[in-house]
Amino acid sequence: GNQIPANRMIVSNKLILIVLLVVANTNLVYTHDQVDPFSVDKPAFGIGNNQVIQPSGYGDHHGPYPTNAWYSNALSVSNDIYPTEGTFPIATFPTLTRLTENGIDLCDPILHHTDKTFASIFTRDLSFNVDNIEKRYIKEYNDLYFKESWGKKLEATFVRGSPYVTLNVDGSIWLDFVYPVTKVNKDINGLDIVTDDQFYISTSDGKTWGMYFLNDKVTLNVTLDRLAITVVDDYVGMVRIAPVQNSGNKEILEKYKNNVVTSGTVQPDYANGKYVFEWKGHDENHKDIENVFVLGVAHHLKILDSSSANIVAPDMYKTVKGSMTGILGNKWVLQETYTDYEWDSRYSINEDKRDEILASLQSDKDAPVIRNDVYGEGIDINFLARLTLIADELHDEETSNYLRTRLEETIRPWLYNTGDVNQTFVYDSQWGGLITKGGQGSRIVDYGNGVYNDHHKQYGPFVYAIATILRKNSSYEGKNYALDLIRDFANPSTQDKYFTTTRNKDWYFGYSYGSGQDFVVDGKWSSDFGASVHSYYAVYLLGLATNNQHVQNVGKLLLAMEVTAIKTYWKIHDDSIYPTDFAENKIVGVGWSTKADFSSFFSGDKALIHLSHILPLSPIIEEIYPTNWAKLEYNTFKGESISLDYWKPYYLAFMGMVDPASAWNTVYDLDNFAFTFGASKTNTLWWISHYL
Repeated sequence: GNQIPANRMIVSNKLILIVLLVVANTNLVYTHDQVDPFSVDKPAFGIGNNQVIQPSGYGDHHGPYPTNAWYSNALSVSNDIYPTEGTFPIATFPTLTRLTENGIDLCDPILHHTDKTFASIFTRDLSFNVDNIEKRYIKEYNDLYFKESWGKKLEATFVRGSPYVTLNVDGSIWLDFVYPVTKVNKDINGLDIVTDDQFYISTSDGKTWGMYFLNDKVTLNVTLDRLAITVVDDYVGMVRIAPVQNSGNKEILEKYKNNVVTSGTVQPDYANGKYVFEWKGHDENHKDIENVFVLGVAHHLKILDSSSANIVAPDMYKTVKGSMTGILGNKWVLQETYTDYEWDSRYSINEDKRDEILASLQSDKDAPVIRNDVYGEGIDINFLARLTLIADELHDEETSNYLRTRLEETIRPWLYNTGDVNQTFVYDSQWGGLITKGGQGSRIVDYGNGVYNDHHKQYGPFVYAIATILRKNSSYEGKNYALDLIRDFANPSTQDKYFTTTRNKDWYFGYSYGSGQDFVVDGKWSSDFGASVHSYYAVYLLGLATNNQHVQNVGKLLLAMEVTAIKTYWKIHDDSIYPTDFAENKIVGVGWSTKADFSSFFSGDKALIHLSHILPLSPIIEEIYPTNWAKLEYNTFKGESISLDYWKPYYLAFMGMVDPASAWNTVYDLDNFAFTFGASKTNTLWWISHYL
């Protein structure tokens, strides 16, 4: 385990190093601490018992815990499903990192692509090891960084966007390489000894790593096989490691090697549609610095207030999320643009089609609710909510009232546990979140709800439906339950001790993860981005329905962030982020931490990969599908076959943005089975009518 390999040759000239080593505060650096909570009350739902997954790897910290965090692969979890949990790579950007019992594995990923995938695959380049360290755990964590501790001998700080991994060491260091070392500041042959405080170590595969010892010079001893390097004497202090890639990067990395970023926090300003990344750092002597060096990505450059930070190193690294740019500043102010959508489309329906839509509404209002899992039920209640709001828009009060009653009856079992034994929400006090009664005992039931997969997309339709009821019935008792549902995935404040903050949101990249506490070699995943947008739209509408400005503001900012990220990383306008052959797809189907796929969890049909993103055909989908873009994307799958009939209404809705007359007429050719996956005939006609 922690013993020094026998094949390493060690020169024993002890150096006595007297170094000031700052021990990190073991308290969390909280974000969102100045924001008012939605509530601090105990959730209205009953208490559950999550038998699938229990928190592990958080040391002495107590819940609520993040469940969809970018660093989830750092955790270990108490079950026997995945024997390699806690050893999958973490997308720290620009490097990929894996935590081990001896230290860390590092990868400077090579980008691979085909016309269907664009990936940075983890292949270990080197291991940084320290002898006789303890069992690791997360010592600090936050939206923008986490600190892993192996006891007193090793701590590693990983900050989103930092090109360096920063390590605090008190012990004996040894490095393992996959490819033979060819240079340590100069060409080497066989056994070499090099003394310095900074090293550029190149390997036979053409990669170079910068390694900076900030507190003293050290002597490196290269083994005869050139696959290992020993730091000759014990070292006490900071070490920073970064991939070099090119000579320009080398100069920048050397310039900012003593600019040590130690943490990053998010401070949202929901009322004004912006958020701040506040970075903290110090120099090699632990003196605070005012301007911290961190890398930003494409969408940051679109929304960054240039007066708050300076771009100093454009296009420094190439990644699966595009180029990373060096930015200097301790506070990045990121200003979003709020959408002007409320309950209805910003477009008007074609008045000549009003009577046909009303007639279809009468036919659809008694459509059966056929599913009882959380995802399927969400589809069904969203179906009813859309009919209700169309009735409102068309001033059909009788049908509107009837549908609201149906909505209340359909939702009631989930709120009050009056239906199927698995058909309700319960509060998981272990992690701090709402899970389904069925999901608490299985990784598979409810699509992984018990491991916190897709909570925003699963709960968003329930919030949308409850907001729809409250719009006309302010006394509806489901309001408090809806508040708990949004606390689960959109809680804005650490003052709420029952739920983690903004569970699914990655504040650095702006979009939301679907994957929860499952461990995947490609990192966190996200798919069908229309459903993500719809979930935050539902939060906003709940605020409108209850006249709660704070809920409105939170929903609007989380929604705006999602839209900005989708337009940057999911809609492919050119080859600035994605290679040309992949860019021809026009969209990303499933996005992972370390790759982008043109695929779908629903089906392999080319058309369905596109169609999965326009669900659930609510007004906010127009925000991410302006007509000029819809035409461009539609031409990439026009005429493609659709193997599943219940996707055909979505095909016609997409077609309706381009050729509305043909789409309108074709809707009438579909049989009833086609309208069993959330798309009613009424809502499909309503959608197309805006383009006629």
